[in-house]
Amino acid sequence: MVTTRRQAAATGDAPLSDDIVHTTAPRTPSKKKSPSASVETAPAVDGWKGDGSGAGIRGNTFFQKFLSHLAIVGLMVLTPPFAILMWYLHCVHHGDHEKVIAHFYNNGIFSGMYEIWPSPTLISLKIIGGFALLEAFMQLFMPGKKWIGPITATGFQPVYK
Repeated sequence: MVTTRRQAAATGDAPLSDDIVHTTAPRTPSKKKSPSASVETAPAVDGWKGDGSGAGIRGNTFFQKFLSHLAIVGLMVLTPPFAILMWYLHCVHHGDHEKVIAHFYNNGIFSGMYEIWPSPTLISLKIIGGFALLEAFMQLFMPGKKWIGPITATGFQPVYK
């Protein structure tokens, strides 16, 4: 009788969940050829369904989904200005908060951020453009076999090269 996950893994009968396994009977493999037919989903735990419906940690109500998407967009919008502000604070003013606060007090928030925001130079645009062209070339023309990723909870199976 197997009573722990470690014992189950040692005998080749690892459980699908954290439940204790009480038998050593071997599992019979599925004879279906479709890869999506062999996917098993976990039971519902704390709002995560894992049943392929797409509902999950973002919630089911409109308000929960709205807050989740608002948080994602907020991170995408506020992270670059925060990084520039931290760079300005530490590299230009050597960590002196009073000078940064005085800068924003005298210039305002938006015009103050506009003044400290670095403008792109020709060399930086060439570096970024060259990198983008190199990556596009490698994705399109470099040899390599396609790799099929794992099936997601919604049933999608990504293909990578």
